[in-house]
Amino acid sequence: MKKSLLFLLIIIFCNIAEANWFGKDKVMHLTASSAFTYWSYGINKNVLQKNSDESAVWAAAFSLNIGLFKEYSDKYFKKTKWSWQDLVYDIAGVGITFVLINNVDFLEKK
Repeated sequence: MKKSLLFLLIIIFCNIAEANWFGKDKVMHLTASSAFTYWSYGINKNVLQKNSDESAVWAAAFSLNIGLFKEYSDKYFKKTKWSWQDLVYDIAGVGITFVLINNVDFLEKK
C-alpha cells in the first residue's frame, strides 16, 4: 500500500508542470470515485452477502470502470481529450475509500 501511494505521488509531482493536476474537475473525480466505491462495497457486502475481499474487488472494478467510461465518452462523444490525470484521481478515490473502510471503525459497524 505504501509503495502504491508513493508511486502515485511521484507521478503527480513529476507532471505538475506539464498538466493541470488541480482543479474542480479533479476534486469531483476523487469524490465521485470514493462515493461509487463505498456504495458498491456496501451493496456487495451487506445486501449480496459477499465477503470483504470479494466486495472490495467488485467495488474497485465498478468505480474504475465508471471512470474509464467517462474518459472514453469525453474522447469519443464530447470530442475532447482523454485525461490520465482524471484517472489518477479516480484511482486515488478508490484507494482513499479502502483506507477508510479498513481503518475507521464507524464505517463498518456490525
